[in-house]
Amino acid sequence: MRELVLLLTDVYLPPDTDAPVAHALGTARYRAAETLPSGWRDWLAHQLGRQDLVGWPVAALVAAAHPPAVLGTLPHTAPPFRGDVMLATPLHLVAGMDHVRLPAEGLLRLPAEELDGLATSFDSTLGADRGLTMRAVSGGSLLLSGMPLSDVITEDPARWLGADLREALPRGSQAGAVRALAGELELWLHQHPVNALRALRGDPAISALWLWGAGPPPRIGAVQAGRPRHERDLRLEVRTRDAAALALARLARIEPLAEQWKIVQGRSFDALLNSPPLRGIVVLALSDFGGQGLAGFEQEWLRPARAALQGGRLDALRIMANDRVVSLMRFDEFKLWRPLRHWLRALS
Repeated sequence: MRELVLLLTDVYLPPDTDAPVAHALGTARYRAAETLPSGWRDWLAHQLGRQDLVGWPVAALVAAAHPPAVLGTLPHTAPPFRGDVMLATPLHLVAGMDHVRLPAEGLLRLPAEELDGLATSFDSTLGADRGLTMRAVSGGSLLLSGMPLSDVITEDPARWLGADLREALPRGSQAGAVRALAGELELWLHQHPVNALRALRGDPAISALWLWGAGPPPRIGAVQAGRPRHERDLRLEVRTRDAAALALARLARIEPLAEQWKIVQGRSFDALLNSPPLRGIVVLALSDFGGQGLAGFEQEWLRPARAALQGGRLDALRIMANDRVVSLMRFDEFKLWRPLRHWLRALS
């Protein structure tokens, strides 16, 4: 069976939402939504045969995926776990009278030179006397190292697009130190040369470096990695800059036959469908479609996927978002007893 999974990393809707929809293109006779018990990141780790990474905090995954950790890791073994790391994601925030909102375009994608400039500047100013260091990592984020983080709960900023971030502040016995550093970072950024250059170009200011992704190691014992990829007949394409998705893909590439597992960009939809594997996973983000947003995703991905389904080039299409998944099989359009719903409302 030829199956395509479209995994959206930044669509998190409350139950029974009345979310706006783009147009009829996204409407079909979807099957009942299923819930991913521990979220899409753990699901993806399973699909890649890396059960040993299930339950890892995002920052620990990212740290493990970058040298020197990757270079010292052998296939089928878990990389070293680091509990002193957090992601520092650049955000542009909008302040109101009684809220601080993260707009849809507030997840910033900084060029490498800006990330490196921020990291170098942090190390020489705020981090020098505290034993903290910062470095740029894949996904357009920064990785902060050196804080004890065994008891702090943080939130993924992608889950708070359009919402008041004050409700997403860190919690736990060590949250005070994280909040204090976050406040210092905001003041530091206000007069930072990187923001001055962004203002000259007309780019939105970096309001904050959102600290998140920390957590304790999973409570399960060490798990052997899954079957080699050539036995799984699966293709992964990461089209967005989600730090966890990129980290999982990089960690999976250390196994045998890694050449058939690539992070690619610019590959057409037809090329994806014509590739040998029976199953494909494409990791996307609505925020990457800019002002087009939902309509852009539906035109560029959902329309050709449904055409492939109707034409027999696909047997199953799955849309994964909000830690839930809806499915559409080849002949589901003839099941008239199943209601017509937009995929966003089917997911909620």
